[in-house]
Amino acid sequence: MKRHTIPLVLILTFSVIGMKALFHPDLFTAHDIWHQVARLYHYQSAAFGGQFPPYWISNL
Repeated sequence: MKRHTIPLVLILTFSVIGMKALFHPDLFTAHDIWHQVARLYHYQSAAFGGQFPPYWISNL
């Protein structure tokens, strides 16, 4: 058991450090970020509307 503890702790530590950027409240910067937000909004509304598989922008 003790033999596996150190590698697991190291994997967990590096995983948390690597995923730290995913858990912040702000949007990342990109040239088309607001277009992507609009696409995700329409994709979610299509999925919640019962459309399967949801089209990307079905209501525009």
